[in-house]
Amino acid sequence: MHKVCGLLWILLLGGMSFSNAQGIVRPVQYNDSLQLSGDKAVLYEFTASWCAPCKQMEATTLRDSSVLTYIDSNYVWVVVDIDKPEGKKLGMQFRVNQYPTFIATDPISNEVFLRIIGFKPPVIFLNDLKFAIRDTRFD
Repeated sequence: MHKVCGLLWILLLGGMSFSNAQGIVRPVQYNDSLQLSGDKAVLYEFTASWCAPCKQMEATTLRDSSVLTYIDSNYVWVVVDIDKPEGKKLGMQFRVNQYPTFIATDPISNEVFLRIIGFKPPVIFLNDLKFAIRDTRFD
């Protein structure tokens, strides 16, 4: 009986993790016609297919459930491919020249209030996101 209950508990916990992973927001791909509106800050992720630290962020930090949940609750996440003309243009606008670069902007003024450059482990990346949001007012 205890083995059956234990197995059910493991299946329930495993199912909850699977459901949570499936329910987390996916980033929007940037293009010239993208229109953003709302009261959430915008988090731009400037990345490239050839960038090793970008791949490391994608494989670790950007798969961490606490990071993804926080981004989903507080930001509109937009991935910008700098190998595409519209991505290069936006990268020049924000003066991005290292990858990955994450830039957070105020949803009203489009003013930059956070810039994270390079690979960051989940705990550090999450702390940076939280600190920036906490100290920024969107009025």
